[in-house]
Amino acid sequence: MDDRTYAQLKRTKRDTARTDVWIAQQKITPEQFGDVDTATALLQAQKIARTTLKAHAGLLCSYNIAALNAFLQKMAFGKSRSKLREQHARAVFRICAQVNRKLYKHSR
Repeated sequence: MDDRTYAQLKRTKRDTARTDVWIAQQKITPEQFGDVDTATALLQAQKIARTTLKAHAGLLCSYNIAALNAFLQKMAFGKSRSKLREQHARAVFRICAQVNRKLYKHSR
């Protein structure tokens, strides 16, 4: 193995380790990437739900806060996450769209 190949292999391993750490911090497991369409929607919903709860919780009613927290709780565990479907992600998207509309009205 020449120096260039060794350096590239070392860089790839380092980058993979960093990516694995970031994925773990986001509470995502590699198994979530199995069903790409549904998994992508669920991961996007998870990200948006977490961001909305952190940044704009004041614009949410208690029912919506409970719904987003329940969704995040189900996403945290593999058995319950495997039962989630795209319709669950759409519910989160609707709640977050309501928050975006409220933000737009407040900014006018």
